[in-house]
Amino acid sequence: MVTVVDKVWTKKAGQKIIGQLDRHFKNNIVQVRYWIIVNYYAPKTGYTFFFNIRRPHHFTRSIPLGQVSDCSFDELIIILNEIRTKYHFTFVYYHFSRKEQRRLSQEVNQ
Repeated sequence: MVTVVDKVWTKKAGQKIIGQLDRHFKNNIVQVRYWIIVNYYAPKTGYTFFFNIRRPHHFTRSIPLGQVSDCSFDELIIILNEIRTKYHFTFVYYHFSRKEQRRLSQEVNQ
C-alpha cells in the first residue's frame, strides 16, 4: 500500500525525470524514434530509466535519466504515470516478470 508521503515522493521523482526529458527531447527533428527503457535491478529493488533516440542513418543514443532505489512496484507505476501525463513515449521494460509486464501495460500504457 502506498501512503500519501510515498505518493508525494514518487511524484517528485517523476518530475525529476520529466526535467531530464525536457533537456534532451527536441521535437523539431523529423523521422526520429524516441522511447524510454525502464530497467529493474533486483538487489536494491531499484529502477533505472534511459531515454533512447534513434535518428535515420545514425546510431541509437541512450541517455541515462536517473535511477530510483528502494522503490516498490506500486511506486514505480505512480512515477511512470507521472511521466505519461506529459510525454507519451513508448516504455520498454527490462528484467520484469510477465505478471509485472502485464500489470504495467494495463495501468501505465493506457
